[in-house]
Amino acid sequence: YILVIIVLILNWGSEIHMGVVKDKMGIIKDKIVTGFKLFNKFTKKYKLFIIIIFIILIFIFFYMLTNKDNFIAKNADNIISNLYEKVTGKNSKDILPGDINSENITDSNSLDSIKEKESNNDVNNSNTIKLKHKYEGNLSDEKDIDYYKFTITNKSKVSIEFEHDNSKDGGFEIKVLDSNKKEISNYLSLTNLEKKSSNQSIVFSTLRLPKGDYFLSIDDYKIKKSIDIDYFFRIIAKEENDTFETEFNNSIDKSSKIVIDSPTIGNLSNNSDIDCFSLELKESKKITIDLKQASTGLLVGKLNLKLENKSGQILHEFNYDANSNSNKVQSIVLEKDIYYIKITTKETITVNGDYELKIK
Repeated sequence: YILVIIVLILNWGSEIHMGVVKDKMGIIKDKIVTGFKLFNKFTKKYKLFIIIIFIILIFIFFYMLTNKDNFIAKNADNIISNLYEKVTGKNSKDILPGDINSENITDSNSLDSIKEKESNNDVNNSNTIKLKHKYEGNLSDEKDIDYYKFTITNKSKVSIEFEHDNSKDGGFEIKVLDSNKKEISNYLSLTNLEKKSSNQSIVFSTLRLPKGDYFLSIDDYKIKKSIDIDYFFRIIAKEENDTFETEFNNSIDKSSKIVIDSPTIGNLSNNSDIDCFSLELKESKKITIDLKQASTGLLVGKLNLKLENKSGQILHEFNYDANSNSNKVQSIVLEKDIYYIKITTKETITVNGDYELKIK
């Protein structure tokens, strides 16, 4: 009965949307009655068959959503965005706050936030926080710095949602540090008094992190004072497989290995980031380097790719303009040896975007 009624109501909804049905409330009763009559015409055998199929479909649907190795689970963001655009006729980017990102920030009033515990003014006294939970803090004076500790259990794509009052002049400097207190990335969130919204919301650019412990520091931005302005933040981490680069691959000795004919997806977490990859050839051969936009995040700007030998000599170099929406393909003949590929920014780019590198 439920299955038949759902189908009929969906049909009724589409008719209303198209203007076919004017009486929105009066038609509901007719549709439900029609559904019962239609279902009662089936024999017990067919009723049982429909119910079993319905239960199986529900089971498959939830399995596909919860299984992290499944296509739908991996591409949930794109699927939801496509559904949003088809249903509303609007661009899914219209719902994105502040910075460009594939995830929408959660409003501070939609979830209960966990307040910071003072004194957390250094790494040793940092508040230990959990991923996906929302936290609230405040800088009490110009010397106050808030530290938070979080753990990544497997290599993941990490984003930071940050929000603060926009009605007062101020700004925050947010840093991500590794377990040795070395800075990994740096972000700014400044108030914009020209905006009429009471809150400033932003989702910082994508940061890929390996398994380990990290620290988040929140400080007053020295140009615009942010004393006594409440801030809210949440850290989201999505586990990734071996298709994605493994940070920190900023030098040759920490380079990620490239497998021939297998794509590697990476991103530059900031404009000084360097992605290094190692390529081992068992024999002399002609290789093709294919660099393009990845489907996992919009990349805007230009990249520079260098192919070097073990001595650091540049054997081949080219620039890739991500704004062209086409791939860059270059070929070169190489001897049996180990080579290194370095990817950097040619200009300021949208650093939450991904590129795809493939050696054929």
